[in-house]
Amino acid sequence: MLVLHHFFSLRSCLIILMIASTSVTANKITFAQWKENTIQKFHQHGDIPKQFLKEKLTAITLDPEIIRLDNNQPEAIFSLGEYLSQRLNKKRINQGKKYFKTHQKLLQKTQESYGIPPQIIISFWSLETNHGNYIGNKNILRSLSTLAYDGRREKLFTEQLYFALKILHQNPHIKHQSFLGSWAGAMGHPQFMPSTFINYAVDGNKDGKIDLWNNLNDVFFSMGNYLNKLTWNESQIWGKQVILPSTLDWRKIGLEWTLPVAEWVKQGVEFSDGITPSNRFQHKASIVTPMGHNGPAFMVFDNFHVIMRWNNSIKYALSVGILSDLIINRYSISDLSLRDWNQNHPNRTQIRKLQTKLNLLNYEAGKPDGIIGKQTRKAIIRYQLEHNLIPDGYPNTDLLAHLKI
Repeated sequence: MLVLHHFFSLRSCLIILMIASTSVTANKITFAQWKENTIQKFHQHGDIPKQFLKEKLTAITLDPEIIRLDNNQPEAIFSLGEYLSQRLNKKRINQGKKYFKTHQKLLQKTQESYGIPPQIIISFWSLETNHGNYIGNKNILRSLSTLAYDGRREKLFTEQLYFALKILHQNPHIKHQSFLGSWAGAMGHPQFMPSTFINYAVDGNKDGKIDLWNNLNDVFFSMGNYLNKLTWNESQIWGKQVILPSTLDWRKIGLEWTLPVAEWVKQGVEFSDGITPSNRFQHKASIVTPMGHNGPAFMVFDNFHVIMRWNNSIKYALSVGILSDLIINRYSISDLSLRDWNQNHPNRTQIRKLQTKLNLLNYEAGKPDGIIGKQTRKAIIRYQLEHNLIPDGYPNTDLLAHLKI
């Protein structure tokens, strides 16, 4: 599913602010009253007729399964090897290569229009919906209404509900009963959230309609337009696997730190395939180690950040980049040694304990939510530096043992 990284118009931003400022706290009123209030707010602050809003929202019922899915966080966290093995299986790679060829003309037109390489479009398409085979069967208005009313992320889903209604109002060819998507409201082959659809969806075949469920012209052009607006650089690769020297300063590892490729090479960083991209020596790059100092390392460029604006996950971004390389036979899956990337990752309970302990020791790890975000990673690095551990920001067994977790 897409992260919500969008460039809204000024009018849209004002509407969002007004809607959010008058939102209600979850469950203080009945769902029926919430719907009435929401219809009134959307009518006042937007450009959707009240009768249209009533027709679409009045009959909506709560979906308990949506609330369960939203609140359900799996206890186990996959290692990088497990995560990639699930997503980069042989069938998906072969299908990606097949569609890369069968849709060559359309992909070429997309690249000519937006500058996005065909293998990148296919990779996103594959990972989002398995080439359109799993686009979701949940009623989008019902899902978003349920999530907005439930209140855990009320502001976010109230905004998305408004944009979903706007889509239906502006696109009468999209029928309410076929307006289906994921449980969180992502829709179509690319799993666009409603705000992304409004701002970036494109009528690729110029038939006067935008259809992200059935029309690949619209799907590929919309994906290309979105990535282009996220500033994809056609002249750059996303990244490459590298080998780090034992003398490397680990404080310089991470997306927050960039150096020219030439400087990384000077510091002893080597490329795993033995090919040093001298034509990119002046390009700035970061190094990421998603499994810490015991796992693989990748040198990543600006386009890696673009992928993360689509989905703010290093593992997801790596899966998009690696799959795109596999599709064009840049290397084979066997070259990656995914089994070697399977070291144990602490579960969410262990991470919550880690965050709690770091907070008690004044390392400011943030809310104990079982998720390793930027704040927790910074806290881990501070602790590692002060206790002569390799400061890789990764919650490995050495760190847990040191903290007696």
